[in-house]
Amino acid sequence: MPSKDFLLLLDSTCLHFLHYCCICCLQILISYAVFYSAVSCYVLQSFTFIELIYGVWTNSLGLISDGFHMFFDCSALVMGLYAAVMSHWKATRTFSFG
Repeated sequence: MPSKDFLLLLDSTCLHFLHYCCICCLQILISYAVFYSAVSCYVLQSFTFIELIYGVWTNSLGLISDGFHMFFDCSALVMGLYAAVMSHWKATRTFSFG
C-alpha cells in the first residue's frame, strides 16, 4: 500500500494538472481563431476514429492507412493549438518571453 505522503503528493499533482487544463481550455475559448482551430481539430479527430473503425471493420487497408495519416495530421494541429495557447502566456522571471 502506498504511503500517505505519496498519496498526498499524487493528489496535489492531479489538482495542479486539472487546474492547468482548465486554464488552457479557458484560453482556447477566449480567442476566436484558437477556438475555431480547436473545433476543426475535434471534428477531424472524430472523423479519423470513424474512418479507422470502419477500415478495421471492413478490412480496408486504404481506410486504415488514411486514418493513421489523418491521426498524425491531427496531432500536428494539436501541437499548433498548444503553441497558440502558449503564445498568450505572460512573461515570468524564468520564462522572460512568455
